[in-house]
Formats: sequence, C-alpha cells, structure tokens
Amino acid sequence: MTNDDQARPDPSSAGGRDRTAQGRPLRNQTGMLDGAVREDLGRALRHAYADLLEAPIPDRFVALLTDLDRGLPAPEEGSR
Repeated sequence: MTNDDQARPDPSSAGGRDRTAQGRPLRNQTGMLDGAVREDLGRALRHAYADLLEAPIPDRFVALLTDLDRGLPAPEEGSR
C-alpha cells in the first residue's frame, strides 16, 4: 500500500458513514447507492442548482455553440 492509497478514503465506507441519518444502509448488496439515498441526493442537487438552470446562457457560450453548429473551428487560445 502506498502513501497515496492510505490518504484516499475507502469509497465503500462513505467517509466512515455506512448508514443514513434515518438508519438506512447507504449502499445495497451490489455496492450501489440505495434508491432512497439516490432520490434524496437528486432532490438536493436539483435544489442546489435550480438557480443555475434558470440563469441565461452567457453570450460567449451562445457564440461558441453557433460556431460549432456551423462547423467553424474554435478560436485560438491567444486570439481572445
């Protein structure tokens, strides 16, 4: 085991927690996150990013997407 291996937490242990606050296991027998945990996580992420989803797309991104649709190459790094 290297020093890097020792520094990394074991992903199966969820940082030392193996149960939710309600006492449910975080993972099922196959190692996948429990369905209820996935739903809670999805709900929390949607709430956290809701404002971002409503924000307008920056003009620079719109221009880049337009160029991609036209098949134009991306501008060079130094030409900005």
